[in-house]
Amino acid sequence: MDQPVHPAEVSSNVQVTHMVRLTSSELSHLWRFCMYYTMFLCMCKVFFNHTQDPDIKGLVQDGINLAKKV
Repeated sequence: MDQPVHPAEVSSNVQVTHMVRLTSSELSHLWRFCMYYTMFLCMCKVFFNHTQDPDIKGLVQDGINLAKKV
């Protein structure tokens, strides 16, 4: 069985991984982030479909493309 190693004893060529579960606060922040970007994307799509100004459509399309990357 592997013995725990103090961080000062680990050489630079050894990769140490930690399997730590997310706390409820961290999980809720991730969920909130996902919900905000989903809402932003939906609002941009609706706005894009209803606006008639080509300059505004270009800006909204940039916002949609940005939201899809996240």
